[in-house]
Amino acid sequence: MKKISLLIVALALMVAFIGVATAEQPVRAVPSSTGIVDSTDAVVYGTLTQTDSLAMQLTNNPMQISTLTATGFPDDLGAFGPGVWAAVVAQINSLGGTITWHFATPAEILLAAAPGDVMVTQWSMPSGSLATLEQFTGLSFQAYFNAAALLPGVVMTTTNEGLHTGTLRAGETRETTSYASTLNARGGLSDYSKNSVLNTGNQILGGSNFGPVTTLAFAGIDDGGHAVGSEEMTLDSMGSATRTSDVMTCPFGPTQSAFVPPYCNIIMVGSKFDLAIGTVTSDANERFVGTDAGVANVVNYDFAVSPYNTATGPVTAFGSAEAYVNAHTMEGRTDSNTISQDMTYSEHTSANGFINGFHKSIKWQSGPIIV
Repeated sequence: MKKISLLIVALALMVAFIGVATAEQPVRAVPSSTGIVDSTDAVVYGTLTQTDSLAMQLTNNPMQISTLTATGFPDDLGAFGPGVWAAVVAQINSLGGTITWHFATPAEILLAAAPGDVMVTQWSMPSGSLATLEQFTGLSFQAYFNAAALLPGVVMTTTNEGLHTGTLRAGETRETTSYASTLNARGGLSDYSKNSVLNTGNQILGGSNFGPVTTLAFAGIDDGGHAVGSEEMTLDSMGSATRTSDVMTCPFGPTQSAFVPPYCNIIMVGSKFDLAIGTVTSDANERFVGTDAGVANVVNYDFAVSPYNTATGPVTAFGSAEAYVNAHTMEGRTDSNTISQDMTYSEHTSANGFINGFHKSIKWQSGPIIV
């Protein structure tokens, strides 16, 4: 009598903690917040598929934009030739402004314009740049705006710029987050639960802006039955220098540094699995919206694979699992845009075979104060 005993066990236990004291700060919420709670529970023998995603961008941009809007008002600089007008438009663009115009039509010349005039229909400029002198006349752009606002049919408005393309404005901070997950379970019994909570409002210490929690217990029954899934969360934070006294509640903050320096930080966490049998759990959450720079931005991620529980006892998970973190931070000092710190961190753990236990825990804090 021959007795053969074969045991293949892949055991992986990895705990990763990152605590980064950088200048990063949360972005203040817009006046109207959004809240979403999404819960799913399913027990399926056969096929179960799931996908979800989140993309969000939020800015705190103090830049104010002054705009002139009209059906068309004349500007005689065009009469000095297209080269002069092109240079004026280039100067406006270099100051962060935009202008929409056309050469005066014969009908417009009869009514109000002169030959060669350009007709401006919309002109926007950062309010702080209106004091700049126009290069040919020596008059300030503010003088042009004030004069144009007196013309019939011209409306002048002032608004905050908000989201925009190009580099950050002075004093601007911005947060961009994304999340995506997929699940495809076939040829087996799936017991699945997922609960996602989104709140775009300001959060205090211990709060969360987004947090999905997932549990899957899967047993492949049919030939080739297996469950394949993936999950990834990214937080991209950037900001120009801001005065500490303007963004931090703690009265001792300004005594340590007059400015929260400029920064560009990004962290990505995630996992993948392909199992014939096993239990998968994940718990992710992030905080990046708030009114106090003394409360750090946070990303937490926990991922685990464990045995499949049956009435007769647990069955060792079989298949593959992996989890990872990638981070890159860049930071200046005081109000200088010179990079004074550049750090990258990455870690990846995987297991393949019979998995008795696999656990990854990632904790990220980024701000002047971490706890």
